[in-house]
Amino acid sequence: MNDLTDRATAPMTASERLALGPMSTRQIIVIMLCLFINAVDGFDVQVTAFTAPAIAAHWNLGPDVLGMVLSAGLFGMGIGALLLSPIGDIYGRKPLIVGSLLIVALGMLLSTFCGTVAALALARLFTGFGIGGLISSVGTMVAEFSSDRRRGLVLGLMAISFPAGAMLCAAISAPLISRFGWQSVFLAGAIFTALIIPFIMAFMPESILYLMSSRRADAKEKLASTLRVMSLPQAGAAGEAERLVRHSAGRFSALILGDFRWRSLNLGGLFLCSMLTFYFILNWAPKLVVEAGAPMGSALTIGLLINLGGLGGGIAAGLAIPYFGLKMTGRAALLAMAVTVVAFGALVAGRIGSALGPLLGGLLLSRGFEIFATSTILVVPAIIAAIIFTDFAHRPVTEAEMSPV
Repeated sequence: MNDLTDRATAPMTASERLALGPMSTRQIIVIMLCLFINAVDGFDVQVTAFTAPAIAAHWNLGPDVLGMVLSAGLFGMGIGALLLSPIGDIYGRKPLIVGSLLIVALGMLLSTFCGTVAALALARLFTGFGIGGLISSVGTMVAEFSSDRRRGLVLGLMAISFPAGAMLCAAISAPLISRFGWQSVFLAGAIFTALIIPFIMAFMPESILYLMSSRRADAKEKLASTLRVMSLPQAGAAGEAERLVRHSAGRFSALILGDFRWRSLNLGGLFLCSMLTFYFILNWAPKLVVEAGAPMGSALTIGLLINLGGLGGGIAAGLAIPYFGLKMTGRAALLAMAVTVVAFGALVAGRIGSALGPLLGGLLLSRGFEIFATSTILVVPAIIAAIIFTDFAHRPVTEAEMSPV
């Protein structure tokens, strides 16, 4: 009883204040910066899709080679997420974010000057490498600096900021391509990415949880400085740091070998299958519409509408989850994506016969598959994802999974 009383009357620690207290101005600034980074990601990831018709015409590319270019950035994202994420655990989230943004800005700039399709694919691979480093670090910062009460809203804003950035890319692509060529869109992305870096360096603090768990010699000093700047309590910081260090060992091995392995496999399979379908339609829609006889402006409008739908879907999902639950909402979203992709294929089928989603789509189209057949094949992963999601949602959480890793 005394323990419970002491715990109830003890002052909040820094992490408890972040999670349970009202969001401060500094927290809101961190979240806003993360939203801008996510919007820049949306621009930089989708730029190849919106310039694909012009790139294909410039070099007279077939669907298989174009699919390679479209997938290069996505492969780079996977490699970057795998190789760069551990750097954040060693040197901190803020240096990783700044370094990744520099890579992305340089990759977009290099794309502007590519003279061959192979050089463009390598530049996109390099750009994706930087975006991969941003994915995990920005998500970590959002989870840490958003309060429990506002976390759902913040995650909803993160979900719609990505298509918002892609919509900006779609909106400026047509006038830039018609006047300056497809390279100008990549240059615009490089400028947008570079502009956000000074704001990150000036206003984004280091992750408090990273500083608490870090074994670096200057970690305690930086933690105290960050807590002062954020107006967070320093009481209990030493105890929190000791607990985080004690539980930090073996986290990754527990995810793939311990009690979490089936959930990790389910989540990995869910993400892989849904992204196959998602990135197929996201990357190939503008090019397929052009091949079906529509003008460039109409193709870019299709890309804009797809991302507008993503923005609306993020808002709708955020409103639906409290009423229908995550399971039903997620399953409905995945099945709706499958139906929509088939419908898109049916609408443009018959006009042409001619990463893994964009790459597989390019290979199928280059082998003579009709658009409807290609679209139908590539909705199978979305249906599998819905099945995995249903099984995942029904699987009970074990006691071991509830305990700290």
